[in-house]
Amino acid sequence: MRLGILGLGRYWQQLRTILKRSKVWSVAAVFDQVHHHATREALHLGARAAESVWQLVSWPGLDALVYCDGQWFGLWPLELAQQLPDPAAASGGGVADTDPQAAAEASSAKQWYRPWLCFVPPIAASGSDWRVLERLADANFPVHFDWPEWHTLPMARLRHRLVRRLGRLVWASADFLGSPDASWTGWPGTAQFSSSQRWRIRWLSGLIALTQLTGSTAEILEVQILGQDQGLTGALLLLKLQMDEYAFTAQIRVLETTGAPATHLSAKGVGDPAIQNAAAWRFRLVGEAGELHIPGPDGVEWQDRRGRILETFRVYRSPLLVSLRHFRRRVQEHGIGGGKPTVEGDWPPASLQQLARYGQRLEQLCSGD
Repeated sequence: MRLGILGLGRYWQQLRTILKRSKVWSVAAVFDQVHHHATREALHLGARAAESVWQLVSWPGLDALVYCDGQWFGLWPLELAQQLPDPAAASGGGVADTDPQAAAEASSAKQWYRPWLCFVPPIAASGSDWRVLERLADANFPVHFDWPEWHTLPMARLRHRLVRRLGRLVWASADFLGSPDASWTGWPGTAQFSSSQRWRIRWLSGLIALTQLTGSTAEILEVQILGQDQGLTGALLLLKLQMDEYAFTAQIRVLETTGAPATHLSAKGVGDPAIQNAAAWRFRLVGEAGELHIPGPDGVEWQDRRGRILETFRVYRSPLLVSLRHFRRRVQEHGIGGGKPTVEGDWPPASLQQLARYGQRLEQLCSGD
């Protein structure tokens, strides 16, 4: 897969190492708002530096784009990419030039969009980003928003064990403790955001983790601003998580401190922003038969009828590498780029509309509507 890279944030340091060693991916073009950064990285990778966002998203020969750092762009590059003309129609010639029906079918085709892997939070830039998500979903634009920090946990394995060991869930909570600057946790570009924007970014990350852990969907109920206490400020998000047969309540609490909280990370984790992000979170899930505590990416603690059981994890692969592999598999499954699809249904799935609903609801609550 020939990749275009947009934005050289802190994730890029890890991603560059992965791509340089890879026989599966190659970087063809790079753009960053600081042009000499893009030129330098392109030179090291044998790629070209694009002169603008538009030039990158329309670069010929790319198989996919990876959006690493939002900088000032927000979701605007995705809107640009959606506006690109169909390459087949733009090349001229063929039946579409003489047959109006064929031209209409070509203009509405879904396969020519280049897929995007996006590490930029979809509500990071402005309150209107949820409308962009709706338009992308309506156009069946193949963008996958990913949170690499949650590839540090074996989500599928934990989800399978939850029902068996805890029974019916009755409560869940997620706590984030970080710095307003947030550069130490690897979030791209959050230092210039308002408190409300930072809270929404972390709320969404915690919400994604809780729904992945439990296999549920979320209904956002209420936002509460917490008063300052011992140097901490923050806000609380109250939720209802809907399982197949029942629902239960949950909360996501974001606390900010002026100093970087101490975290216990391995030597590998110190240099990996995704692992650092995961280390800032604490989770607690309560069921009728026990509890699950997740104090960080290194392991979990079960408390049930068998007593207290500690289970440790080792992160063998970079979370960004896992993210890239999932993305590539999804592209192949849906036949994006001309391959034969092996799964039914359009991409993106309903999750993109769901992100839009979450963004709209958070905007309403944070604006007081």
